[in-house]
Amino acid sequence: MIPMRDGVRLATTVFVPKEGRGPWPVLLERTPYGRLGLRQGEKRAGAEKAPEAQDIARQFCALGFAVAVQDCRGRYDSEGHFRKYISEAEDSFDTIRALTEMQFCDGRIASYGQSYSALVQTAVGPLNPPGLAAQVIDSGGFSNAWRNGVRQNGVVEMKQAVWLFREAAQSPAALADPALRNALLAEDFQAWLGRTPWTRAHSPLSADPDYEAALLELFDPKAATTDWSSLALATEAHYDRYAPVPILFMSSWYDPYARSISELYCGLKDRQPCQIVLGPWTHCDHNSSVSGDVDFGPQAQLDSWAGSWVDYRARFFQAAMQGRSPDAPTARFFLMGGGSGRKTAQGRLDHGGQWVVAADWPVPGTESRTLYLAEGSALAEQGPAGPVSRSFPYDLKSPVPTLGGDFSSFSPYLEAGSFDQVQPDNAAHCPTPGQRLADRQDICVFRTAPLTEDIAVAGCVDYDLRISTDGGDTDITLKLIDEYPAGPDYPEGYAMLLGDTILRLSHNVPEGQEVTGRVVSVAGTLCWTANRFAAGHRLRLDISSSNFPKFELNHAAVRDGGKGITNVLHLGAETGGCRLTLPILAKDIWS
Repeated sequence: MIPMRDGVRLATTVFVPKEGRGPWPVLLERTPYGRLGLRQGEKRAGAEKAPEAQDIARQFCALGFAVAVQDCRGRYDSEGHFRKYISEAEDSFDTIRALTEMQFCDGRIASYGQSYSALVQTAVGPLNPPGLAAQVIDSGGFSNAWRNGVRQNGVVEMKQAVWLFREAAQSPAALADPALRNALLAEDFQAWLGRTPWTRAHSPLSADPDYEAALLELFDPKAATTDWSSLALATEAHYDRYAPVPILFMSSWYDPYARSISELYCGLKDRQPCQIVLGPWTHCDHNSSVSGDVDFGPQAQLDSWAGSWVDYRARFFQAAMQGRSPDAPTARFFLMGGGSGRKTAQGRLDHGGQWVVAADWPVPGTESRTLYLAEGSALAEQGPAGPVSRSFPYDLKSPVPTLGGDFSSFSPYLEAGSFDQVQPDNAAHCPTPGQRLADRQDICVFRTAPLTEDIAVAGCVDYDLRISTDGGDTDITLKLIDEYPAGPDYPEGYAMLLGDTILRLSHNVPEGQEVTGRVVSVAGTLCWTANRFAAGHRLRLDISSSNFPKFELNHAAVRDGGKGITNVLHLGAETGGCRLTLPILAKDIWS
């Protein structure tokens, strides 16, 4: 039980090598999921089940490390009150300092872990704890949690609500009180998704006032207890004092942290040795070749090139502690595309792909190409010269359903990954099975002409739009899609989702200023991705006002009387037009 600065003690289990007398360098993992539980993200290719924490510890110990695994404050066997993210910087610092003073430790600490266990590492980095020697930050951490991770450009990512609902039943209070636990498990979260906005005593967590308070605070953009510039929520505000240690970053295209990981790498790479790996997986599922309904082939699996992920990290840690560069490329990413386009034996789209190694990320020499939203629903080299606009309705009662994407924690309500943008059968949030989203009246679809040759997009895709609404507010959603032409297995083609984002118009005007009837300029990042668009395919952009339940609904997006609203895209040059900026990868890198 390691004491923190306020006297709270955190449960920690230490493993030391059977051979040798020590002391040893220590690898530290801090987690809210149970320090001795399963590690789903460590599952090897072809394995029937995931290993437990002690299995991973034994492997690291056999390579000459001691290992410490710890329950975060207020979780499982640790004391204190859990408040998501808030105390992780200081608790990580105090843990690292305490470990360096223990007899089995040689004074050097390296940290590792996925998802929340990655966040605790980026939170402590700016405190530069003595003894910290290296980090492996895997599928987590926030460059800016207001922009990506907790909220997306200020709009709540509903995965956070699902996470709180799921983990409330695993809290010490729930585990100690069967009545409370049973009350939480009895709630139908799927039904609650259709009953927003939530209020006190009217939410899926009303049985647990502490977790309900955290849930309601999530939806309050001005919550007094939320500091969006804090160490845990905005690492980018503290790059100048980040611990100058080697870092290995890891994420994937259908992981909600691909953007954060890319931004963290770019923000720190000029200060210290950094490496980055970006795969085609969903959150922490590194040894799958499938994301959603798309198959990228067995070469997509991490083990296809890393061998053992434990060994790969151990080599990284050993090199870092010896002050030498690891024998690995600076950047390795999976370029999706290049498959047959047919259905696999399992009924999924064979999209294929390949690993690309590079000296940096984004890849040096990448060309920036601009496509304009033009007349006739076109994505073209030039935009309209005159005053051209596209309007589309939005009805709060009939949101555009989420069909895949880069999220976590949503199972069993949503499945992450890439899917054809056609509403499936038997999905509670999809009211019109079989309907293509492109046929909805509340979605504006823009397409390039069929490509005459393959092109590869790799890096950050940006947007720049002019929007107005007759509602009290509105959200704008954007989806980047690789649109397959009709083929033998897909007679209507296949709209493969690559990435998406959302923004709220009221967050793009001065505070207190109304948005109704005003043309508002909005610009930002649509997604980070890497995809090969084959000849004959179209690059497609879908624009609407909702993507539910991935993102919260905007209850201010109504007119007087609660009526639906109309949004307008202003495409003409007189307002500045609307455009998409793509990073085009040089062909000699991937062909």
